[in-house]
Amino acid sequence: MLEAGERMPGVAGELQRFCVKGLRAEHHLVIAARIHTGTTKGAAALSSYSESQTKRRWDEVKDFVLVPLGLPRHDDVLAGLWIALHAGCCTAPSFSLLRNDSRFAGEIG
Repeated sequence: MLEAGERMPGVAGELQRFCVKGLRAEHHLVIAARIHTGTTKGAAALSSYSESQTKRRWDEVKDFVLVPLGLPRHDDVLAGLWIALHAGCCTAPSFSLLRNDSRFAGEIG
């Protein structure tokens, strides 16, 4: 079991330590919508973006997070792990949207 403040080993540890400052409001919306729906198509339906715009923004998030660490460029699992590990810092605005934005009040789709 990890002690408070202790870093995880391996790739998870690298993801845990790597903060990103360049995420914009549109990235946080797409992150929240992807978490809520599980798909790019579903995320597009919740946002004001087309499916191709949603995919582009989701790919940008993965590029910001994974590429600097030398990880596979478009790995949804690693990106999801990073998002969860940074819920209190980098992706806090995404989780705030999930809690407070009426678009996310309904059933998970």
